[in-house]
Amino acid sequence: MTDAISSSSVHTVRETSGSDLNPTGSVQFMFALLQMELAQTNKDAALTKIDGIRIQQEKSADITEAINQLRNLRQGLEEEDDKTSVSGNADWEAACEVMDKYGIEHETDDGKVMRADLDTMIASLEAAQEEVSSDVQQEMVYVQDYMGQYNSYTQGASSAISSANETLKTLARGG
Repeated sequence: MTDAISSSSVHTVRETSGSDLNPTGSVQFMFALLQMELAQTNKDAALTKIDGIRIQQEKSADITEAINQLRNLRQGLEEEDDKTSVSGNADWEAACEVMDKYGIEHETDDGKVMRADLDTMIASLEAAQEEVSSDVQQEMVYVQDYMGQYNSYTQGASSAISSANETLKTLARGG
């Protein structure tokens, strides 16, 4: 998505010299410049939101991995077992790092964890993941809004330039 709105193709009012905005300039041209400035502002806001979405998606992937690691530990339990050994288990250690980030308790009893505790940890991680996913969806709505505004402002600039060109053609024809 970011390739479609590359910043190199948009010039903003900040990049325009003061002589370009002098009072003898075309009103349509000044309007087009202001429209492009508003478009750039919306594009920048959208790109910032997209960066935030990427970070949230990385968090979601970490949580998913931790959930899978805990599920694997739980599946390793025999029907009659209530505890599983997690001492030195790489999956357990990796899942604990993620749980620490989200304040989820993960106590062990002599290097073993209870089946019920694993279920609770999995449920807590799933709740954290739902929250992250909800945040991502909301941010995507904002990106769509910013892109709609970007398109509207660039269309406004294009229309102003077209109008100015038609006026110049009419004047050139003496009409």
